[in-house]
Amino acid sequence: MKQTPEDLRFAGDFAEALRPHIAEEKERGRSLKQIAERLGVTEPALKKYLGGKTTPCLRTVVLAYDRYGVSVPYSGVSFAGSVRGKRRRGQTRNSSPLQQLFLPFEIQTPRPEDRLALKLLPTGVSRYQLQVTLRLAR
Repeated sequence: MKQTPEDLRFAGDFAEALRPHIAEEKERGRSLKQIAERLGVTEPALKKYLGGKTTPCLRTVVLAYDRYGVSVPYSGVSFAGSVRGKRRRGQTRNSSPLQQLFLPFEIQTPRPEDRLALKLLPTGVSRYQLQVTLRLAR
């Protein structure tokens, strides 16, 4: 998939925000391979992210937020994860990676007279599927 200029800007901003945390981890004696494992990536992938030329996947962004508090907006839009209580910079939780992730999005109908219905349908324990129904006006 071709990277857009926004993707490359995000990759550079993400790298800049992540580098100080990686440097701290190295000062604590952790290898780049160990740090990469904490972020759920390989060492070569982490090097690419730190170089600012590769856009990380959403999972890596979420884990960087969870582990280090790194939050970088994409095209002016930021995400916020649910956090139990306030954390100080660099402090991690003992729980699994982010339990919830809020991503802004918008749904529009083709015309104002069209009807849009949204339903959350349970698909499992604490899992839901968003059902969108669009009824076009005649």
